Amino acid sequence: MIEARFVHPKTALDECREGKISVMPPQYYILSTLADILQGSTTTPDQRKKVETLSSGLFGQMLINPRNHGEDENGRTILTYEGDETRGGSKGRLHRALLKMRKGVSLLPISEAYFTNHLTRHR
Repeated sequence: MIEARFVHPKTALDECREGKISVMPPQYYILSTLADILQGSTTTPDQRKKVETLSSGLFGQMLINPRNHGEDENGRTILTYEGDETRGGSKGRLHRALLKMRKGVSLLPISEAYFTNHLTRHR
């Protein structure tokens, strides 16, 4: 670890897109989820309640365990997650991330960082 600091999830996502910091898909997903809830510069009681509800439900119990599934035709690393068709999910269910990697570090998770199917939508 070179530096640690606390920043708003949206700030972290912006810095990731700008190439200032690098995070792997599980952290990007969590930051994206929190950024959707935590709008503005001050945390409201409603936002706190939403985060508490999220963390005490399935999202908080979720194990995000990516596995390398090789590369696609564009040279992006494919990471699969629980529920992907290659990991116990039904045929055609893509639960994966596409990454551009450099020296083992993710440049931007998931070709701009998206799960083909969001984890919470298909539990």
